[in-house]
Amino acid sequence: MVRIMVKRTSIVFLVIGFFFLSSAFGQEPSIKIGFIGQMTGGSAHLGQSTFKGFKMFLDEYNEKGGIRGRRIEVVVDNDEGQPAKSVTAANKQILKDEIVTGWATTNTPTCYAVIPVFKDYEVPHVTQCFSPGLTKAGSNYIFRIAPPVDAYPAAVYEWAAKNMGLKNVAIISDKGAYGQTVGDEWENAAPKYGIKVITRETINLEDKDFTGQLLKIKSLNAQAVAFGVNWELTMGLIAKNMRKLGMDTQIVTGSLAIERYYEAGGKAADGTIVALSFTGFAEPKERVEFSQRFKVKYGHEAGVMELWGFDGANIIALGLERAYPNITRKNVYNGIVSLSGIRLLQGVYDFKASQDGFRRAVLVKVVNGKGVLIQE
Repeated sequence: MVRIMVKRTSIVFLVIGFFFLSSAFGQEPSIKIGFIGQMTGGSAHLGQSTFKGFKMFLDEYNEKGGIRGRRIEVVVDNDEGQPAKSVTAANKQILKDEIVTGWATTNTPTCYAVIPVFKDYEVPHVTQCFSPGLTKAGSNYIFRIAPPVDAYPAAVYEWAAKNMGLKNVAIISDKGAYGQTVGDEWENAAPKYGIKVITRETINLEDKDFTGQLLKIKSLNAQAVAFGVNWELTMGLIAKNMRKLGMDTQIVTGSLAIERYYEAGGKAADGTIVALSFTGFAEPKERVEFSQRFKVKYGHEAGVMELWGFDGANIIALGLERAYPNITRKNVYNGIVSLSGIRLLQGVYDFKASQDGFRRAVLVKVVNGKGVLIQE
């Protein structure tokens, strides 16, 4: 049973699990953790998708008894993708709600904004946000569970230079903060592999026609087009637009839900080279079972954000377990830092070595809407 109380942009979810407090959790107080993300607005899919996986883990974990009989209660705040609201939410969760750890946040600008807050109060927090600078911003309390964005162009360019003889690339990025960051990484990484960026075109996520940008790229005879765009729907539409213009240029990109990209782009998406943190949900067994349970719970397929949410909650729970019985912020921090060689759904995490607990990127080619592995 989940009890939801909504007040403006703040939502409190009490994850109670299958049994009532008296039977499953006794009289022990709950353990409060936080979740701050964009739940409404243009990039709401980031917060909504991540939280579905996050909540699914907590529901299942609490059904099994929580932390030695103590349930986990998650306080959720919608920051609407606005840094000022993220800071307000972080202060509220730390000072009023008294969380011991949490997820903060789902967008790069908001994540940068809350880093000093969590650092000042020495509260550990996890995120999937990609900007390489996040874990270099002067705080030891942020832990990233997804590869930083620079891991994806590096993997693609290294492979393409060797296997395609790639010498030049055109980049398409969106005008949002995420798109700018990703576009910068694709642009900055290219020279390291002897690849010249011949143009960088920008779009709005809401655009439906990209003919102007694509005709320019076509006229420059680009060998490849790198998508640094924050939405699979938009990327799929760009791919369709390219093929309608007679462009068979190789598309490369990183970190997307292939099923959603293919749904938007159809056959135009086939052949795209994608750098991912994992190969999909067809294997191993644990990922297959997660995908099946997720579809039963939510009625649709899981994607990468949902998996990151699930693994993020799992990492928090492992930190809580290692802090038991004295579950303080300091002990939870020490618990997360001690995690090394931990295999979860995405793969093996190591926070003892780095605040970037996972850096691995694999390459797949989109074939009939599925990712076929071409390089581990």
